Amino acid sequence: MACFAILIQHKGEWETNNKYVDYVVDIVVIDSNFNFEDLIAIVSKQIWMDTTVNMVEIEYILSDQCPALLIHNNMSIRVYIQLKMKI
Repeated sequence: MACFAILIQHKGEWETNNKYVDYVVDIVVIDSNFNFEDLIAIVSKQIWMDTTVNMVEIEYILSDQCPALLIHNNMSIRVYIQLKMKI
C-alpha cells in the first residue's frame, strides 16, 4: 500500500489569476485506500476545523495553466491518488 504526503494550504484567498495567497501550510499523509470521508476527516482534524459547523472544500492544482480541481466524492479522490502515484 502506497502512502502520499499532501500539502494543505488553508486560510488563504483565491486571486482572480488562479493563485492562492496568504495561506497557512499543514501536511497529512494518506494511503492509496483512502476514500472521500477519510480525507475530509484527516484534513479537518489537522487544520482544527469543526465539520459540524464548517464545510471543508478540497481543491488541487495540476498546473498553473489549469483551474483548481475540486475533490468532492470518492471518484475524485481516486483520480487524485492515481495522479499522485504517477508523480
